[in-house]
Amino acid sequence: MTYAGTVLAVLGVFQLIWGLTALVNTGYYIVGSTGLAVAFNYTAWAWIHIALAALLIATGLAVFGGQAWGRYVGLALVSLALIANFLTLAAFPIWSIVMIAVDLIAIYALAVHGRETETARA
Repeated sequence: MTYAGTVLAVLGVFQLIWGLTALVNTGYYIVGSTGLAVAFNYTAWAWIHIALAALLIATGLAVFGGQAWGRYVGLALVSLALIANFLTLAAFPIWSIVMIAVDLIAIYALAVHGRETETARA
């Protein structure tokens, strides 16, 4: 579960980078906010990604700490992050594809190896 906690924390940092970039420089992205799948402005998307970042980092620390709930909350949060990255794919495709791949790796790590935490605590 050390790997899953690390991936969650890294995902949180990546989400934070996306959110801060959208807050600071909206001209950085390829399309305007109206070209996204859900036409929120970039400030709204920035705060969504920053909130996800904070929750992912906290959940990653909980998984490090061996908390059983961290696995389930992590799966839910990574699924939300996957959807958010998919919906903002047009803004910066390469970054979004990398993020989607890391999201899938995190889901795999939590789903397949999550039982290790539960059996270690028992």
